Amino acid sequence: MQEELLPALLDVAVTAARWDTARALAARFGSFDSLRESPAYGYLLGRTAQAGGDLLSAFDYFRAAGEGGDLWAHLARVALIELGLDSGTLAKEDARRLMAQASAAWSGDSHAIALLQRRAALEMELDDPVAALELFAAIVTRHPDSPQAALARQQARSLWTEFYARGARGEIPLAEFLSGHRRVAMDYRFEPGFDLATEQLADRFLAAGATMAASDEYRDTHDYLLVAQDLGIVDTDDLRLDALRLKQAEAFYRGGQLDPLSYLLAEGLRSNDPALGNQLNLLKARFYAERGEAEQLVDIHVAEPTLHYLRLRAAALFGQQNWPAAQAAYTEILERAGTDMAFGDTVRLLLSAYRAGDRATTLAMARQFPELSESPQWAYIAQSITEEAPALLPLREASARERVDNAGRTLQALEALKN
Repeated sequence: MQEELLPALLDVAVTAARWDTARALAARFGSFDSLRESPAYGYLLGRTAQAGGDLLSAFDYFRAAGEGGDLWAHLARVALIELGLDSGTLAKEDARRLMAQASAAWSGDSHAIALLQRRAALEMELDDPVAALELFAAIVTRHPDSPQAALARQQARSLWTEFYARGARGEIPLAEFLSGHRRVAMDYRFEPGFDLATEQLADRFLAAGATMAASDEYRDTHDYLLVAQDLGIVDTDDLRLDALRLKQAEAFYRGGQLDPLSYLLAEGLRSNDPALGNQLNLLKARFYAERGEAEQLVDIHVAEPTLHYLRLRAAALFGQQNWPAAQAAYTEILERAGTDMAFGDTVRLLLSAYRAGDRATTLAMARQFPELSESPQWAYIAQSITEEAPALLPLREASARERVDNAGRTLQALEALKN
């Protein structure tokens, strides 16, 4: 019994700096052959030497004791590393490697957890948050019911929040950001709030034009959040899930991934939110415009259409040669944009009005947008559509309609303006 208790008693005495008691206990180690040669004795002698400032002796004791395989040997190995760090004889990078070896050799108890915590602290000193996050995850995964697990989860939350925020701000290169994310994501996917962090990563990659990486992360963020919701781990709603889906669809569109985009658009949304529904319909409109599917595009209706949507729909109607409808669509754009209306849209409104037989609008457009008359093609248009051409420029033609119908020069000029 005394043999079993002596190492623990000597450890307490050394920790409390009760040197008289420690010396008395150490003297009794000589009564037991097993203790005299044990890692416990070497480790405790090393601590005593270190406390007395005899670092060389402490190094020798720790090194010899660390060759064993029990807990005391583990403590000796860790103490040897700390001695090197404290004395400045061991670089932090080398300490990182030696601590990893020590962790591999000892696991399963509070001492193993303490070493994982120490390693995480060292990684933060080395400005490697990703490695620290991996170590915090190891504590939570291997020792989920320990008091240290709750602390590790809290420390990790602060660390990954800052890591993703820095990446989103562009303070971390894209390749490094993505590499770090891939190393830690699986460990934290079901942590509340982690979806917001990974969404920041996807936003950064989308802004940088890395649409495939962005779409992949929007998808993963959505899918893990959906699973976490089903498992009751996190509290989310359909609006949040739909918003992620729309971002994924946007990434598909920007990257020209029209086939996967078509499947995503066909799935629709989980919610009935009007604003998200408008976003979906606008994406559909852009998709149909990209595919040249005019019929599908003109059938889409948006409650609060953007100017971009109006232009897509008007262009589709123009492509269908539905001149009255195209004229109405471009007129709506004119009402919205005023004199800031794009030149190409102005030309298409004039074309639509002309082809719909609306002579008054055609003339009004010419007067409202004088830059049209600066084009060399305008001479033919003005001569051909009205006998009032001299009011627009000093040319005149007696048979405008005949000129259009027979020679086709007006339409050629209009097409040149349109392009």
